[in-house]
Amino acid sequence: DDSGGDSNLVFAADAATPRLLAFMIRHTSGYVRVALPSTECERLNLPPMCHRNTALCVSVDVRGTGTGISASDRARTIAALASGTSEASDFQRPGHVVPLEASTDGVLDRPGPAEAAVDLASLAGRRRAAALCEIVSRRNPALMARGVELIEFAVEHGLPIISIDELVAYRRRT
Repeated sequence: DDSGGDSNLVFAADAATPRLLAFMIRHTSGYVRVALPSTECERLNLPPMCHRNTALCVSVDVRGTGTGISASDRARTIAALASGTSEASDFQRPGHVVPLEASTDGVLDRPGPAEAAVDLASLAGRRRAAALCEIVSRRNPALMARGVELIEFAVEHGLPIISIDELVAYRRRT
């Protein structure tokens, strides 16, 4: 986020694996959300968590997982949220993964983290669903990572850094 906000680690939800989730949980706040277009939230009957922030939906676990909190359980839930064949009845509520409603037109409609995550998954040729979570500072684990620390993290792990502003500019060109 170029505005000085928090930065997220993002991956396509249909690519979720226990290993990816373990990496995400280790380097982030652990409050894993799955950005989905509003049409998918409606299809899966994912109502708002509260009336003040309608983007956050009631948390879910896919049925058949253990406690729901492990990296394996959350990976299964994330992949199920991304699946076009999942149904509302496949999920129990509340759970350990928080669906996050993204604008249907992505960053061109609303330049937020959920929209950016969904757009990135789509641009990668994946379903329009993405897991995201804020990166925690290694220097001060009580804070979120910012600036140079994010660049160091990306370089260490071979990850690209893409700002929402860059994504908006790219989407406008294509």
